[in-house]
Amino acid sequence: MPFIPDSLCLRTHRFAGLLASFAIFSLAQAGTGLAAPPGAHAWQSIEYPRLPVPGLETENLSVLVGSGGGDEASHLRFDVLWSGGRDEALPVVIADADKFVVRLHLSDGKVILPQPEKRPQSWMGAGSRGMTYSLIYLFPWQRNEMEEAWIEFALPRQTYWIELPYGFTRDPADALPADSKRGEPVFPPTMKTPGEDGKMVPWLRVNYNLGQIQNGWRLSLKIANPFDAKAEVILYRDDSRVGQSMFLWKLDTPRTAMEIKTGNGSIIAAHAMGIRLHEDGMRRSDNYSFNRYPEGGRDWGKVVIRVDEKACEGVVPSSLFKYVHGATRTGTFKQLSRPKEGQ
Repeated sequence: MPFIPDSLCLRTHRFAGLLASFAIFSLAQAGTGLAAPPGAHAWQSIEYPRLPVPGLETENLSVLVGSGGGDEASHLRFDVLWSGGRDEALPVVIADADKFVVRLHLSDGKVILPQPEKRPQSWMGAGSRGMTYSLIYLFPWQRNEMEEAWIEFALPRQTYWIELPYGFTRDPADALPADSKRGEPVFPPTMKTPGEDGKMVPWLRVNYNLGQIQNGWRLSLKIANPFDAKAEVILYRDDSRVGQSMFLWKLDTPRTAMEIKTGNGSIIAAHAMGIRLHEDGMRRSDNYSFNRYPEGGRDWGKVVIRVDEKACEGVVPSSLFKYVHGATRTGTFKQLSRPKEGQ
């Protein structure tokens, strides 16, 4: 069962449609058949705040950036989603996808268009009690560098600039690069004047599916770095039995711990901040906050998560754990607000 980001639920009665859409997204990723080699950057998706539909106070779009494709090759993938009732039509202002402008802006000023043969012609809808409509834009992987980027998503009367932390425009299967001369992220030359209708969209979390661990359990990870790094470790199991409580996890067992090992041999310690049992009974979240790590350069770290005596590892770029490396300083640019914790 794929992990469904809580922050992407638009409304309670729309949840079923979002489940269907993100299940399709996860299946498309699994269907590539391209397993990342050991030590590769095997990330899954980047989450963002909901985007208000221009002129409509109660309508929002959800967007997701992912590493997937759905055919024989992988791509940098940008998904746009809108959900509504079974008989509810798309709002007029967003109904015509041909009016949207979607472009990838790199830090050196290069602008990349979605692959023309992969560009969606119209919204695709799926659902039963409700409907979720989606658009999928695919970009080719860029050069193998630690490079931040922005996706320009222009709607009628509103342009959103969607931030990608550095390390996510490159092919995840490539060798891990490093750059000792570059530090915190900066805007590309094409964004010096984003326009009156432009609004910055910060990334919230990067999702990693770390796979199966002991006892047939599965392990997922969310990492955020708006200023200081923090993480959510998600344990999943579905071995319920008749007559057993639906809540399969306990608060005191198993015990988890985590840290990040940097390329220069340093250890970034993480402090446990809380444990939460999810309402579905199958998931438990252990939240951590990392020590501040104000180092220069761009490189990689190894996340180590321990579940009792077992350890699981995965590589992450330093944009996810170095102090002030996670978000571009917006200055006078307008920015979409980050949702409060738990939303």
